Amino acid sequence: MKICLHTIWEIGQKYIGGTERFLINLSKELEIFGHEPFIVCSSKTEETYVEGVKVLGRFGIKKEYNFDKYSCFSSKFIKQEIIGEKYSTNSLKRLSEYTQTQIEDIDADIFHFNSFISASFLTPKPYYIVTNHENNLEYDGYWGNGFFNFFKREVSSKSNNSYKIQLKHSP
Repeated sequence: MKICLHTIWEIGQKYIGGTERFLINLSKELEIFGHEPFIVCSSKTEETYVEGVKVLGRFGIKKEYNFDKYSCFSSKFIKQEIIGEKYSTNSLKRLSEYTQTQIEDIDADIFHFNSFISASFLTPKPYYIVTNHENNLEYDGYWGNGFFNFFKREVSSKSNNSYKIQLKHSP
């Protein structure tokens, strides 16, 4: 089974943080079970291998972003180029549109999204799952004070939820 694991963060040879480590390790485990996992992330590098895991770089071709002023596809890039200085329903829609352009040409049996915020307004693929390892403090730190509560209200108020999630504060 071909499994596409997605993250809005960049995965490369130079830096492997928590999100990157989670997806690389998950890919290795899925491969042990006979699946064909690969990662799609924000990157200018179209294809590379990180610790034996295939990583495809996509950066949303429908809109021109000013990539040159960023050293990588960090939270600064996502916030300044996609989210904007203040989060809103429209900024979540822009982030989902960015994600959609990253995966629209990807052929996989299952899609795994690593973030509820990047998948909140996606046109879902036939089979997909979303996991999330960021807590309320990380959400507020990345996207601005109060984002977690805003997002919690946004998700719970969606009348046409394609997925049901429950967001809780971390202990």
